[in-house]
Amino acid sequence: MSKLTFVTMAVVVLLVLNGVLIFVIFTDKSRSPRQRVDEIIIDRLQLHGDQIERFEELKHAHRAEVASAHDSIRMLKKILIVGLKTSLPDAKQAERVAAAISNQHKRIELATFRHFNSLRELCNARQKRLFDEFIQEIAMALDRPHSPRRP
Repeated sequence: MSKLTFVTMAVVVLLVLNGVLIFVIFTDKSRSPRQRVDEIIIDRLQLHGDQIERFEELKHAHRAEVASAHDSIRMLKKILIVGLKTSLPDAKQAERVAAAISNQHKRIELATFRHFNSLRELCNARQKRLFDEFIQEIAMALDRPHSPRRP
């Protein structure tokens, strides 16, 4: 086999492998980051049967409350921006709206605290030790900035 033939075949193989890798990376959208976190929690805590069902219920309630708070924040921010469109923006009104936005952020944080506290209550003694070992890791994973939503 000549050197040119060998190099040509190596380049073709590398191009095909790169194409397959790119295809796999960009087409595996079946699991969202949220699903992966859920799976990690179930796996790391070794949840089973009824615990998984209860975790799903807690998760849906938590997400609904957080979504509601985010909706309120978006509405309040619109009110804040509308206040800028006047010739004399009302600074006191802006303070009140900003405080309301802050309260919604507080609502999200407390909902998350209650959610994980309820999850911990689902656990048996062994699972509580596992929970205590990795809750900081999960909290950091959930605290990563999300890509901004489009209005």
